Amino acid sequence: MLFVIVLCAAAFAACIGANPAAPQARYFDPRPARSAHDRAPLVRVVAGPFLRQEFVVRTPPHEVAVDDSLRWIAPPEQVVAAALGSVAGLPPGIEVEVVRFEFERASPLRAVVELSCSLGASTKPVIGLAEVAGESPEALAAAMAAAVADAARGVAQLGKP
Repeated sequence: MLFVIVLCAAAFAACIGANPAAPQARYFDPRPARSAHDRAPLVRVVAGPFLRQEFVVRTPPHEVAVDDSLRWIAPPEQVVAAALGSVAGLPPGIEVEVVRFEFERASPLRAVVELSCSLGASTKPVIGLAEVAGESPEALAAAMAAAVADAARGVAQLGKP
């Protein structure tokens, strides 16, 4: 009987030790390239606590999935702030809230960056979109970089008459 118990314990221990290691998280940087001479404008960028550093994929209208093995190098509000620091002509005193920072399963799959921009008493939405060229993490990151840049250009357009 003792032999059976020891054998079962050894088999159980072997099963526990045989599990493959969890995949390591991969990080991606969708921020625009900058030099040490770039100056970031004074823009306040915030985001809701539900926005995540992990890749988020929305299947309209209600399903949201999070891939915690693929992550952005910084929280969405920091990515957007860095992008805004690389565009000229931002309206002075603008405040930006990141509303969406995700991939949307549409036809085709696309990266979506939705911002709510407040300037004085006026609030206007700005949406950056980019189609995803494939489903690899690198293609997803490239599309998000394009969507972030598109949104930053849209914010700069708010300051033009």
